[in-house]
Amino acid sequence: MLPFPLLYSLGSAAVAPLLFGYHMAELNAPESAIRCPTPTVTPSSASLGLPTLPHCITMSNSDFGLVTSIFAFGGLGGALLGAPLSNRYGRRGSLLLCSLGFALGGLVMAFAGSLGGMLAGRMISGIASGAAVVVVPLYVHELAPEGEKGSFGAITQISVNLGILLTQTLGLFLSKEVLWRLILGVGAVLGAIQGLLLLRAHESPRWLAANGQQGDAENSLHALRGRNLSMAEIEQALSDHQGGTSAEVEPLISDEEEGQKATTQPKITLLEFVTTSKYRKELIAVIGIMLVQQLTGINAIVMYGVSVLRELIPENGAALINVFISATNLFFTWYASRFFDSAGRKPYLLASIGGMGINSLALGLGIIFHIPLLSAIATILFVCSFSIGLGPIPWMVAAETVEFSASGAAQSISLCASWIGTFLVGYGFPVLAATGLGKGGVFLLFAVVALLGAMFVERFIPETKGKTVSEAWANHEANLKGRDWLGFFRKGGERVLRND
Repeated sequence: MLPFPLLYSLGSAAVAPLLFGYHMAELNAPESAIRCPTPTVTPSSASLGLPTLPHCITMSNSDFGLVTSIFAFGGLGGALLGAPLSNRYGRRGSLLLCSLGFALGGLVMAFAGSLGGMLAGRMISGIASGAAVVVVPLYVHELAPEGEKGSFGAITQISVNLGILLTQTLGLFLSKEVLWRLILGVGAVLGAIQGLLLLRAHESPRWLAANGQQGDAENSLHALRGRNLSMAEIEQALSDHQGGTSAEVEPLISDEEEGQKATTQPKITLLEFVTTSKYRKELIAVIGIMLVQQLTGINAIVMYGVSVLRELIPENGAALINVFISATNLFFTWYASRFFDSAGRKPYLLASIGGMGINSLALGLGIIFHIPLLSAIATILFVCSFSIGLGPIPWMVAAETVEFSASGAAQSISLCASWIGTFLVGYGFPVLAATGLGKGGVFLLFAVVALLGAMFVERFIPETKGKTVSEAWANHEANLKGRDWLGFFRKGGERVLRND
């Protein structure tokens, strides 16, 4: 039985990625209620006590696209802020700031009376989301017991899926005049609740130890793991942030002043992480896996699933089908996470990409040849395939393949890559679908990307289950040298791993 303080702290942190997913999808279902067809609107009913707020906001297609996409601009900025925030204020302290942003952004949107108010609220929520999704994987990885890191590492993606499911479910009932504001207001309430929960959560013991707060680190560790920890267990828990076993780092010393000297590490900045050859293989891994996650096309379903499904089923059933897909996504993400620590990360990652590629092909063919049943089944299996690996595991890569001193920078870089991939799919899908390719042709392109993504994972992503950072990369390099097929690609991978 895991200690309650550990579960409480992890649960408090999990609200942040939930809100990330919530805000990603919050405008999908109520779009028609939020947008006014003409600038002539009537004030909202006094039943909400908001007589000066309009029923809806006048927005053209491009205006609504800007409101939707500016969330990603904010997310990119938040991802860049995530590393310095988490290094300076700690993991818990950074999440407290994010919860303030979630509450403020939700309030601004819920009370918005114009396009400017919606833009401001979406930007604020995006900044909070970008920073939170940098910090939460670090916080979870540093708090989770050694044998549970894979299972708990899926918390981020499970929470994102839960947020998407929550907002789409609310959209079934509240996508009407005035009531759409309640959907946006719920995001503010959840942000405030998270802030209150975090006041009782524990700071990461590893962050405390790395910042010279040895006594506080041990107290936090005892609260999270129990009082019956041996000195060896304490030493390992607080020192393996350096990327090796406790034998590879200086032992922790109980004296406060000496402990500070032994544990304080210089933090690697974003610029150092990007430009230093020592981190080249880690840089390629974290950027590459996040681009694979996005460019295989999951957001084509998340953002444009209604328009894709509208060709398959009556329009009034599209929202309900989206809720079903979100629920299926959540279930399979949770179910697969139970096996990450037994089977490893990489097998699930490769199986996930393979499943997405096959179902992208099937979906594309189903759309091209007008086979509704094939298209519907392929859509569901496409999302399920994403859920079992490519959804949750990339969030773990920056935490498990990069040494502690560079982990904050690595998380920020990985999130930047994710937001860029989101931009490319978000803008590229409707543009390409309007060409001769059509929607079916775009999904055939996603199938090709999945094939390339599987090749990338095989060559550049190490298996991290039960290994320190240095062990994972050493084993991966040894395995890479032992294979001869695709020699050109293999030699390129070897050069990267040697930092030539």
